[in-house]
Amino acid sequence: MDIRKQQKQAILKMLALNEDDETSAEAPIDWKVLILDEPCRELLAPLVSVNELRARGVTLHAPIESPRDALGDVAAVYLCRPSASNAAIIARDAAQALYGALHCNWSRRAERKVLEGFARELAAAPPREGLPAAEDLVRSVWDRHVDFVALEPRLFHLRLQRRLKEVCGAGLAAPERVLEEVAEEVAAGLFCACAAVGAAAPVVRARP
Repeated sequence: MDIRKQQKQAILKMLALNEDDETSAEAPIDWKVLILDEPCRELLAPLVSVNELRARGVTLHAPIESPRDALGDVAAVYLCRPSASNAAIIARDAAQALYGALHCNWSRRAERKVLEGFARELAAAPPREGLPAAEDLVRSVWDRHVDFVALEPRLFHLRLQRRLKEVCGAGLAAPERVLEEVAEEVAAGLFCACAAVGAAAPVVRARP
């Protein structure tokens, strides 16, 4: 079991627009831009080099929250957490026809309310003369289950060092809401790690 290798293969398949990863000199290159949020920038950094991104057609990678210029002749591949704010940004990019096609990849399982909100925003985008409808530009939506940082074949972490330190330092004084949020983050990250290596979802049994 090599969790780093499995995560990297999932990322490369995403960059190949869900086709088999081909990097031969004869294979045509589909140029694209890669849009990331902060957690996904951190998971990608130790995994894929700039040269590997370029070999797979990525000419530019940019933060999702930053202003970006329109590139109507290339596809955009988004990799981000499934939050309402990220979904709203992607819907806005589609409404403005910022790119020729948009491929949305959630780093973990998207909640139904996020997907429904995403669909509503796309449907509500006003039509623009001479441009495709916003929903027509969104070509794919995937749950990738890659929301962890793999450092070695058998070593990964969930980007929770600071949160866990805060919670453990507070002890019994930590608010219940914070404890629930951290528990949900741990569960989501472990589910992604299990999914990445093809393992069955773990069943946790505990006495009440």
